[in-house]
Amino acid sequence: MYAIIKLSGNQYRVETGTRLEVDHIEAKEGDVISVPALLVVDDQKNVKIGKDAASTQVSVKIASHKLGEKIDVSRFRHKVRHRRHIGVRPHLTVVMVEKIGDEKSKVTPKTAKKTSKKL
Repeated sequence: MYAIIKLSGNQYRVETGTRLEVDHIEAKEGDVISVPALLVVDDQKNVKIGKDAASTQVSVKIASHKLGEKIDVSRFRHKVRHRRHIGVRPHLTVVMVEKIGDEKSKVTPKTAKKTSKKL
């Protein structure tokens, strides 16, 4: 079973047990966050798309927080002896997908209006 979720501004295709490094999330290590499935939920039998998929919740556990690889940015302007070097390490959160399919509300089909006709 897989789902497409949106986490920290990016979309990810996840399965149960998937480990992701995403942008920093304000939560403690060990916390479990519930994220709605964004587009598609596929469980080998049927596929939910759109609003049906949005009712499916994905449980994500915060595994750890860490710093990412260093990103070097260099600026150079010729003929004026201007050079600038900046290095930054982004804050990342490692998350683990625990469960897919914890629905927050079951979608029921619309019931037709019952009209009683007297004869």
